[in-house]
Amino acid sequence: MPQMFPMSWVFIYLYTLLGLIMILVLVSYVFSFSVESSLVGEDFEVDSWLW
Repeated sequence: MPQMFPMSWVFIYLYTLLGLIMILVLVSYVFSFSVESSLVGEDFEVDSWLW
């Protein structure tokens, strides 16, 4: 029984981290897509500013 609590905490931490990473990837993808659709000729400037 005592070993179930650390494993559950590890699973909660991993699932929270995975969810945050997926949300960040989705937000960055939508942001880059909207920037590309609005500014077609200035991709290099946007990429250099983001990275």
